[in-house]
Amino acid sequence: MPTIESLRTTKQRASSRLDPEVASVHQRAFAALPDTALVDEVAVAAVSAAPLKTVQRLRWSGGGPPFVKMGRRVLYRVADVRAWLAARSAGPFLHTAAARANAVSAAQRH
Repeated sequence: MPTIESLRTTKQRASSRLDPEVASVHQRAFAALPDTALVDEVAVAAVSAAPLKTVQRLRWSGGGPPFVKMGRRVLYRVADVRAWLAARSAGPFLHTAAARANAVSAAQRH
């Protein structure tokens, strides 16, 4: 089973956008994690295909998935990340800003 430590490397920390091959490894490892597992922002960036800076900015602005602070570390529950991604998925019902806001708030309640 993958661990948080296996989901990050020095190269990924230094880069704002993950190498596509590295992101693919992260996505497969993330899929195998239980909902209760905690992952760092590098894993969230890989799974969401967003630059690390975007994930950090979304956290600061309140637009990202719910997070947990453990000392200086910022961690995310896998279930919260999956719900956040599901709420952000494009679909015919998300064509208005109000529909998107409702989907995000519904995902955050669960």
